[in-house]
Amino acid sequence: MFHRKLMKEIYYTKSKSALRHVVMACAMLLSLSVSAHSVMDDSHNIDTLSLAERVSLHTNAVDWVMCVPNLGVEFDIKGRNYNRWSVMANVRYRPSMKNTFVMPLVFNIFEVSLEGRAYWRERQATPTGIFHHHRLWYEKILSARAMLPSHPTWVFYRGGYVAYTKYSFLLKDAIKGTQGNAIQAGFTWGFEKPLYQFSDGNSLDLDCGFSAGFCVHKTDKYDIDQENNAYGVTEKSDKWKFNPIPVLKDLHVSFVYRFGNYPIQKRYRWRYDADVQYRSLMDSLYSDAEARALQQYIADSIYKVVYLDFRHIYDSVLAVRTAEEKAEQIERTKKDIETLKAESEQQGEALYEVEPGKSKKNKKNKKKAEAESEAESTSAATQSSEPQVESQPEPQQQPEPTEDVKDENASESEQDSALLNSTRKEDNDEA
Repeated sequence: MFHRKLMKEIYYTKSKSALRHVVMACAMLLSLSVSAHSVMDDSHNIDTLSLAERVSLHTNAVDWVMCVPNLGVEFDIKGRNYNRWSVMANVRYRPSMKNTFVMPLVFNIFEVSLEGRAYWRERQATPTGIFHHHRLWYEKILSARAMLPSHPTWVFYRGGYVAYTKYSFLLKDAIKGTQGNAIQAGFTWGFEKPLYQFSDGNSLDLDCGFSAGFCVHKTDKYDIDQENNAYGVTEKSDKWKFNPIPVLKDLHVSFVYRFGNYPIQKRYRWRYDADVQYRSLMDSLYSDAEARALQQYIADSIYKVVYLDFRHIYDSVLAVRTAEEKAEQIERTKKDIETLKAESEQQGEALYEVEPGKSKKNKKNKKKAEAESEAESTSAATQSSEPQVESQPEPQQQPEPTEDVKDENASESEQDSALLNSTRKEDNDEA
């Protein structure tokens, strides 16, 4: 037990001293200035990179602080100064150490990863148009557009990675250790800035960033068996498990060593800035796009407002006119109905004044009067021939109409009433 405590103290003391030395070394490297070589290349020509100039070496200082040796090799996909795509392979390995006693702290790791990167530089944005300024924080992180580029010599990158890891961790005696395998995939982001350029043309740069993503793992748990002075597995897993929570793969403060007389200030440029023919072609396309965008802006802002105002006024005026026309039409209809009623009433009154069949009655009365006059004349002639006898005159009785006359009068009155009803019906239909 005493030896184990002594080993703990020695291990922690050495770790603290190593951490202190690495931090001091990083501070010294960060304090280096390259004012003579920090000028951005603004030439308008395309340069071709050699095979050696397309290769760079990476090593992460954070892993070295944790006593994990690591090395990465990056290779540019195209050998042109406007190329902005690269692939990188990383290896970090900290083997298990053989000791007389089992160590209270275990940190063993072996990892191989493959990473793809896309580089860009800050570019001055415009208030409107194709290269308009981004305002949201996540757009600013992933975008190259800035109103005032503050780091013209820096180069930013984003990309993805896949990694296979084999690990074994044990931090304290009271906590069980974990060991197993993991497969990771995720996103990486960061930036690089120039630090120093050597006399032979090679250069040293600083790379700062992070990598995070999801992983599938198969983990066993173990503990220290103090009686047998060994590690004993307490829980074994045979299936792979998916971790739904994003995992931070690493934080990298790396140093990048580039070969050849071609520093980072000349690399990863915009092709628009490097190629004159490409610039003329893109200018024509951008001008057409800007013209279309301006037309769309006018159509969406000014014309739309004017059109909406016109439609609003037009609809209101049209509604008023429609209401007035409807009211006038209703008034005309009412007047027409009143005139038709008046005409029908006048026609009805005229029909009532002129009784149907009146002329026929007059003719019959005349015939009747003529017949009576003839009868009186004949009676007077007979009286003159006979002796006159004084007699008292009898009251003259008017002859009653015969049944034939009554029937004729009834049929005529029925015809007159039918004619009157038909005329009234026609007047009502017209109204």
